[in-house]
Amino acid sequence: MTSVSFIIIARNAAHCLGDLLGDLTAQDYPHDLIQVVLADSMSEDGTYDIMNNFDGDFSEILSLKNKGVTLPCGWNVAIPQCTGDILVRLDAHSRIDSDFISNVVHCMDSGENIVGGQRVSIFECGSVWRAVLSHAECSPFGSGIAAYRREHRREYVKTLAHAAYRREVFEQVGPYDERLSRTEDNEMHYRMRQAGYKFCLCPEIVSYHHVRSSLRTMLKQKYGNGYWIGLTVGVSPFCFSLYNFVPLLFVLSLILVTVAALILHLPIIASIVPAAYLLASAAATAAEMAKEKDVKVKFGCLILPVLFFMMHLVYGAGTLIALVYMPIWKYKAGDGNHEH
Repeated sequence: MTSVSFIIIARNAAHCLGDLLGDLTAQDYPHDLIQVVLADSMSEDGTYDIMNNFDGDFSEILSLKNKGVTLPCGWNVAIPQCTGDILVRLDAHSRIDSDFISNVVHCMDSGENIVGGQRVSIFECGSVWRAVLSHAECSPFGSGIAAYRREHRREYVKTLAHAAYRREVFEQVGPYDERLSRTEDNEMHYRMRQAGYKFCLCPEIVSYHHVRSSLRTMLKQKYGNGYWIGLTVGVSPFCFSLYNFVPLLFVLSLILVTVAALILHLPIIASIVPAAYLLASAAATAAEMAKEKDVKVKFGCLILPVLFFMMHLVYGAGTLIALVYMPIWKYKAGDGNHEH
């Protein structure tokens, strides 16, 4: 039967890692065919202790140290230690059903090399604010149009979250680029596509991730995502789609119409982009409100236009700032740790 290496890279995840390890213990796939590879990224909250004390009837449990701290460094530490036919990667803040690995193997055994499924956003029950943040995060207008966020049919897609790979895929394309602290998957998946691999989205495979618990952490994440897109342009400019640069175009449009209004002494020009944005934002808000059944959450969704604006603004600003800084960053970062 097919053997599986289950990888978790974590940093300061003591508050949630136990839940995912519990989900792993509950898997209905034969445990003697599962190797567990855990890598701690120099945590300060007891994450490594949780990893090191994890026990179970698995074929092997490895607790590793990721001294490079970042995720790509962690994957490069963990992947060479994997012995399974299939490598499964999960974020520490994720949850999975008991048939997750079984569904991965079943889909992979149909002839695929890279598989994944829908990633569902979850939040603390009873929290109206987190439910509203979830709408902002999951809305196509707010966060993205990736197929793994909403598709329910089997198809080939450009990228996947919480994906599983045949071990030989990494043997062919090489290690992760350790210069990229957040966009390592974009760059890696681009190399995989260039090598001829396809990404199969299987609806039976479902994983869950926790929505950010506060607006501050969500905006911090959005800024970081935009920032690393800007830096990654200097390393692998074709690993993104045009959609990834829409927030940047929004920010640039705001700047341009404002400058034009000042130069031409026509204040009305400055309202063109905000007005168009407001209409799109209102339509997206109406769509999210139509989905919601809870009256309190539905009413709370009225703030979505403000949340959308803040998310797009910090995301686009992050990309713009990074593009300016990118030549200096690229010089300091060097040539990475792999050959393309």
